[in-house]
Amino acid sequence: GWARVQELGGVVKDPKLGLVDLYGRIDGRLVFYCWRFGEEAIGHYHEIDEGFASRKTLAAPPRHRLFN
Repeated sequence: GWARVQELGGVVKDPKLGLVDLYGRIDGRLVFYCWRFGEEAIGHYHEIDEGFASRKTLAAPPRHRLFN
């Protein structure tokens, strides 16, 4: 499964915890959208040079524009 996630552009950060980052942009900045196994949807992001502990919630309007 993780190989397929990587083929689709995901960056597997921790396979035991199920952490996956995906490249994206917010306000023109390159960021990682952050997803953890068990979460129903991508709802967080963090800066490229940060990690899971620094993730921030995607507000509803930007999230709607990005994923719909």
